[in-house]
Amino acid sequence: MLVKANAVLYLNCGLFFFSFFTLYFRSLFLNIHQLFKTNEVKLKMSDSNVSDTVDKDVAVGSDEDQHLDQEVESSVAVEAAAAIDDAEKSKVAVADRSKEPLDKLLLRYQEVEGDLFLCPSTSSLAHCVSKDLCMSKGIATFFKTNFGRVNELKSQAKTVGECAVLQFPSRYIYYLITKRVYSHKPTYVDLEASLIHMREHCQANGVKELSIPQIGCGLDRLVWSRVSAMIQEIFANVDISITVYIFRKQMPQVGGRGRRNWHAKAKN
Repeated sequence: MLVKANAVLYLNCGLFFFSFFTLYFRSLFLNIHQLFKTNEVKLKMSDSNVSDTVDKDVAVGSDEDQHLDQEVESSVAVEAAAAIDDAEKSKVAVADRSKEPLDKLLLRYQEVEGDLFLCPSTSSLAHCVSKDLCMSKGIATFFKTNFGRVNELKSQAKTVGECAVLQFPSRYIYYLITKRVYSHKPTYVDLEASLIHMREHCQANGVKELSIPQIGCGLDRLVWSRVSAMIQEIFANVDISITVYIFRKQMPQVGGRGRRNWHAKAKN
């Protein structure tokens, strides 16, 4: 009987503990399951917030990019409009200048057929020479013979691109130094420099009338159309009258009565 009672007791204890642990683990499982569900909801909510934030940032960035693009396009449009406006103004300015009458230019320029040495006695003269002032050929020989004072010219020690000057009571005689020795040929650069040097002297000394041959285009072989354009450009803003004498006949012979006449002119 005692053994049977103990067996029943052990059986009841086993059932009790089985029921207890079953309830305990079931409750634990439910709590864990609820915890997982709560965390899953929180995670989903967090992901949703992050996604919303990213979308907002992307949208803001897109708006900023669009605004920047609009600013760039606006700036480009303004610059293009300004460039077009400047081009139109430039065209108008050029058109206006082209409509200006030629008599508004300070320079008075003409080319005539005739003898350079028969120009008015008050007109200054100019021609091209070499630095050594040899003047042994062409029109330079007439300048050398008629006006002399070669030592005075040499004493001025002018170099290529400058001009030596002889002063007479009513005019100046300019010697444009365009090459080093007489056997060389001048360049347009050196001729231009010497013309600028002469222009400065003319302006400083109030020269109003200048007579010249087709400088640089005889024995020196430069092209007259280019030289003529150069002269007019250099003297464009100078109040001076320039006459180019184109001599198509034989030059007057040096010596005798003619020589005395040239010296008479040179003293004026």
